[in-house]
Amino acid sequence: MKTKFKFFIIFLLSFILFIAPFVYAENNDIMPISEDSNSITNNNTNNQTQNYKSQDLYLFENSVTIDYVVDGNAFIFANDVTISSQIAGDVFVFARNITIDENSAISGNLFAVADSIEIQGIVYDIYSMSNSLTINNGYVYRDLKSITNDLNLYGTIGRNAFVTASSISFANSDNSLSGMIYGDFNYTSKTETQIPEDVVYGSVNYTPLKIDTSIDLSTYIYSLGNFLIIVIVLWAIGLWFKNQFKKSDISAKNKTLWIVLSGILGFILTPLVSLVLLFIPITNSISLLLLSIYFIILAMSKAIFTIGLNEYICKKLKINNNIGTFGILIISSIIVWALCLIPYNIGSTINFIAIILGFGIFITSICCNKNLPKTTVENTKNNKENNLVEKAQKNIEEDAQEKAKNNESDK
Repeated sequence: MKTKFKFFIIFLLSFILFIAPFVYAENNDIMPISEDSNSITNNNTNNQTQNYKSQDLYLFENSVTIDYVVDGNAFIFANDVTISSQIAGDVFVFARNITIDENSAISGNLFAVADSIEIQGIVYDIYSMSNSLTINNGYVYRDLKSITNDLNLYGTIGRNAFVTASSISFANSDNSLSGMIYGDFNYTSKTETQIPEDVVYGSVNYTPLKIDTSIDLSTYIYSLGNFLIIVIVLWAIGLWFKNQFKKSDISAKNKTLWIVLSGILGFILTPLVSLVLLFIPITNSISLLLLSIYFIILAMSKAIFTIGLNEYICKKLKINNNIGTFGILIISSIIVWALCLIPYNIGSTINFIAIILGFGIFITSICCNKNLPKTTVENTKNNKENNLVEKAQKNIEEDAQEKAKNNESDK
């Protein structure tokens, strides 16, 4: 459940960044962009030159340096990002290293996910997740909201700070720079931090970070019960369509490669196709429908894999009755569920493989079902022919018996 939730959150964040057409900046009256003739040339009729961008900016590169004025929002995916100019809108960044240098001024909000973030310039609001966040003589005009491992606050927060961090520092090694918070400082950490005097003008609110190392048995029982219910419901539905799983389970050697390939391709290509369809006005609704079906199948994939594995085990053990199959299904479900709980990424790997194979079984089962009507028609034809032959044989035997009786009565 945790790996599915993490995957969903990461995919949702990326999806929002891709499809958001406009994110309007607030309070753009601060730090106005100067359209001085020295920095702006009007050679381009679209008012867009090397030193000035008059629209939203989308950058997907290994290394990004923005040293020109941007009169709009910026969406950036990169390894290293450096901003050294004025940006009138919001900035959305996914990167390894982010540097907002001393010549920069972001009039909107900074939304950042990175390994390290360093703020030397001016930012209106900061919303960040990182391994380290350093405000190095920088200025946050309003609020700082951050989740980080190391917070180095050597600059100024204009209003309030809401921080979750393992370590917090308010001065650099030689005490040449020190932090200042003009509002409240709300922080969550393992241990309480010694805050120097006259650093926080408002109130200081500390919340201890609670790490629960105890084992909650009820959580595992609930997780197992939830998984068993999904498996049993899908298996019960499969009883109405027996050929769906029998023709596509992983025991068939000629189907194994097709299951793996269809599972991998379906897992990767479905969201990509959905994103492409999303940008086409006519297919917007189809894209959302496809994504909804995709997530539903992902949620059921591990259960589908368990049902396929159960079919394989029952064939090997030559169990044909439903009661025996149901018993093996319960055992198989418990084993798959327990294997996915193994620590050190082993359980996560097994869970991912089960999802891929379950996705492949689902796809191959749909493909195999196309041939089911033909086989059923052929079977019905063969059954009719066999019934006719049996009836003819019975009629011949009855006629022979009647003739024999008549001969005996004549004698």
